[in-house]
Amino acid sequence: MKIYQNIKDISDSFSVLVFDCHGVLWSGDGFFDGVFDTLEYLMKQGKIIYILSNSTFRSEFVESKYKKFGLEQGKHYTKFITNGEIVHEFLKKGLLKFETNKTPKTYYNLFYPNNELFMDTRYQKVFDMKDADFVYVGIPRLHSTDVEKIEKYKNYISNFSGNKKTFFDDTNDVWYDCLSLDPFMDDIETVKHFNLPVLSINPDFTAKENGDYVTRQGSIANELRKSGIEVIEFGKPLKITFENALADVKNISNDKILMIGDSIANDIKGANNFGIKSALVLKTGFMSVDVVDNSGMIDEKKLCQIIDSSDVNCDFFIEKIS
Repeated sequence: MKIYQNIKDISDSFSVLVFDCHGVLWSGDGFFDGVFDTLEYLMKQGKIIYILSNSTFRSEFVESKYKKFGLEQGKHYTKFITNGEIVHEFLKKGLLKFETNKTPKTYYNLFYPNNELFMDTRYQKVFDMKDADFVYVGIPRLHSTDVEKIEKYKNYISNFSGNKKTFFDDTNDVWYDCLSLDPFMDDIETVKHFNLPVLSINPDFTAKENGDYVTRQGSIANELRKSGIEVIEFGKPLKITFENALADVKNISNDKILMIGDSIANDIKGANNFGIKSALVLKTGFMSVDVVDNSGMIDEKKLCQIIDSSDVNCDFFIEKIS
């Protein structure tokens, strides 16, 4: 097994480089050392650089957040694409159809709100779940006003001490990320009670925030699906996500496009589904938890076991981006 030091070692063969953001470029608190220099180098080499994120927020909002940390379009990347932006365009066209409801009109926003996602669409928000045609699963978090639940589950809250905000918090509200599904089981049971179909647009089971791996929409959707609830999901690894994200470069041969990510289930599987090459980052993000030992060395035997049991084909392995 050959493990390359960084992306420069394999970039010459590709015209388009598609980077996952969280865990590859971004640590959860800031960009990894050397990322800006590497991206700028690749841009100067004439590469088309896409950043493809499973974030549920619109692209412009996410770009503005990262720009404050120094990430610049035109200098470091060509285009930033979020799953939220892809789904917004889908919703604007009125294409959402469930098996149990072909023409949904109203939705209930579960957990963290995402009003921009539904802006300029046919879908209207309601504030009582029984009045909804479907449930939109937002980021599973507890709001500071839910005092009783916060007290009950304070041991499950990752950022309980200090009321730390997360990167995307734009208001004075305090939202709490949680380390397990337990604080959200009551809400899951309510959805099951009304037997409503569900829209979830981030398949990630967890995400790293403030140093902890916290619960995300994929965990909620999986729990509901196991109970027989109809769930429509968007995001990596689904082929439709890559089709929309890479529509601008459809004239470029697939063997000239490389997906770089830290998640086998989302990034590498997504690349396989779309038919492009893939590179797995090992020393940052999800994979570092499983294959990097206490001395900072990569356990190649364990890596092989994980790949063999994952039913994916990974073309390249790299330690980190820079």
